Amino acid sequence: MAASDTGTAGPYAAEVAARLRYFPHEIEADLHSRYGVDIVDFWRHAALGEDDPDERPLTGRKVLALLDELSDIPGESRFRAAREREGDWPAFMYLLAGSPNETKMLRSDHAAYHGRTMQVSLFESPRQVQDRDDGRKLSRAAHDHLVKQMSGGNDPNRAPRGRAIVRTTDIDEKRKAADMRRKAVNHG
Repeated sequence: MAASDTGTAGPYAAEVAARLRYFPHEIEADLHSRYGVDIVDFWRHAALGEDDPDERPLTGRKVLALLDELSDIPGESRFRAAREREGDWPAFMYLLAGSPNETKMLRSDHAAYHGRTMQVSLFESPRQVQDRDDGRKLSRAAHDHLVKQMSGGNDPNRAPRGRAIVRTTDIDEKRKAADMRRKAVNHG
């Protein structure tokens, strides 16, 4: 019988797979070094239904319990450290990237001093890239909002020529919606 026929994957397999997606190396290393567990045994049990008859199978529930345990170990767990960094570089990577980045900036300064221009591309950590992208998104959203306000686009409160603009606030709209719900309940 196939594993899907026997149901050996269990209800926890999807959650184990989701956790392994983001920190696979750290989790595998921690499980092996701290508990002597090989994650391959879980996949062998979950996907193929193959178990060593001399040992208890490594179930998804057990893997999740071990991962929760790893999350509570301060400073010793590679998994916890990686999760706290949220996928960003460890400190030593910043040190490694710092020297070439400084060299590139010095070369750029030197070129500018001599009247030349130089494109500089620095090493960026995943967090720096994310922060830059978030900043661009916020700038774009602010720009779009200002353009929309100035042009009156899609604004139901925009007055025709010669009339005063009366704008309703979110609070007023929420009050109106609450009043309408209350009337619907009373009349229903």
